[in-house]
Amino acid sequence: MTITIELSIEAEARLDREAARRGIPLAEVIKQALEQLPSVEQKPLSETLSPQQFAAALDEFVNSHRADLPVLLLEDISRASIYGAGE
Repeated sequence: MTITIELSIEAEARLDREAARRGIPLAEVIKQALEQLPSVEQKPLSETLSPQQFAAALDEFVNSHRADLPVLLLEDISRASIYGAGE
């Protein structure tokens, strides 16, 4: 597969230096770096954490949000309340 990307001058220079240091072509440096990236196929936290760890992560997420926001009821966000009862 061939991919074309635009790199900053600094990034290109850094990659050129790495290729020269290792004595391999620039394309090989980039190929090796990409092949070392972690897989994008990650399992959901619910499958990788214990139930206790998942509950703790969920609590941390919930507590990271402001608690002083107004509570919205379903009728507050219903289609009728947004667009009017007749539509």
